[in-house]
Amino acid sequence: MAENPVVQRRIAERRDEADRHVPTPKPAMPARRPRGVPRSQLNTRVRHDINALLARFVTEQSATVQDTVDMALQEFLAARGYHLENAA
Repeated sequence: MAENPVVQRRIAERRDEADRHVPTPKPAMPARRPRGVPRSQLNTRVRHDINALLARFVTEQSATVQDTVDMALQEFLAARGYHLENAA
């Protein structure tokens, strides 16, 4: 007896969904930035949910907000073609 096509479709959909949710390895945090590098003050407001996510990340990764924001901005800008000339 052949299985119901609706059941076969649902089974295939669940397999596809399981394949899409394969965990990927987390990238490592870079080394802390050296002290003495000139810095500029950046004043901004962020959404509360982004702030909470940032605070959780900083705590779990033993990182600093400053290093995390530096890295995030550098990666964001590099992905759009804006690279630091002396970036390692």
